[in-house]
Amino acid sequence: MSPARVVLTRIALSLLAAGGAQAAQAGQLECPDEITPGHVTLASRGEWQPYVPHSLPLFGAGMSVGPPASEMQLRGEPLDAKGNGTSYRFGGAGQDEERWLVCRYGRSGEFIMSRRLDDKIRQCIIRHHKLVAGNPRRIEIRCS
Repeated sequence: MSPARVVLTRIALSLLAAGGAQAAQAGQLECPDEITPGHVTLASRGEWQPYVPHSLPLFGAGMSVGPPASEMQLRGEPLDAKGNGTSYRFGGAGQDEERWLVCRYGRSGEFIMSRRLDDKIRQCIIRHHKLVAGNPRRIEIRCS
């Protein structure tokens, strides 16, 4: 397993442990604003000493139809021409698939934390608000 996959697996397991094994309910959801160095554990090889000096800011959010390792990211439907919001609908042919909220962190979303959602959720809307310098990225997530 690559070091990046080890990190992603450990982050996902940490999130599950912190949030409990219960699925998230419908309504307003939030991705944490950042991943702090204490949340990131790197496997080392030989004499290498891993160190994570800075927090990783929230980069973006999306949805998947399986746990993080499945890499089954959904595209969704844009809500407007500017691309500020995306609608994700569940049900139909793959209605038995798990619904997951995917939060991406780092400069280009290279770290992922995911959270399983309740199987009764049929739609989620994610709006990425304009980034304001010095403030955490604001992302609005509503599921029903």
